[in-house]
Amino acid sequence: MKKLLSLITFFFFVSFSMTLSQTENITIAQSKMELKKSKQNGIYYFTIHPKASKEDVAKSAAYYPSYFSVDYDDATKIAKITMIDNNEKTRMVLLRFLSSVRSQKIQVDGTSMFVHEFYDNYLK
Repeated sequence: MKKLLSLITFFFFVSFSMTLSQTENITIAQSKMELKKSKQNGIYYFTIHPKASKEDVAKSAAYYPSYFSVDYDDATKIAKITMIDNNEKTRMVLLRFLSSVRSQKIQVDGTSMFVHEFYDNYLK
């Protein structure tokens, strides 16, 4: 019985520690009002989650130069994304960029949503 209780306790602590280590990579977008303006002018600002390095962002951005340019400030973690052609297809490619820097969710005005929900709500 003592071994069983020890085993259960061990599995509880392992499960708990694994849950704590699996934090989400949340990228912060502009406010709803700013996103409406960005959809018109084709310039977006995102605060990329802290787990993404400058090299990660540069490597990911290198795949999309015909769609947009990315100016990234590693100190503030802010990426300025300027669309080449401001259209729905390019905004969809923007999602691929955000996913490639491992953004699992996008936060707008304090509300987190999955990347595809962000597209449906603010980029489509």
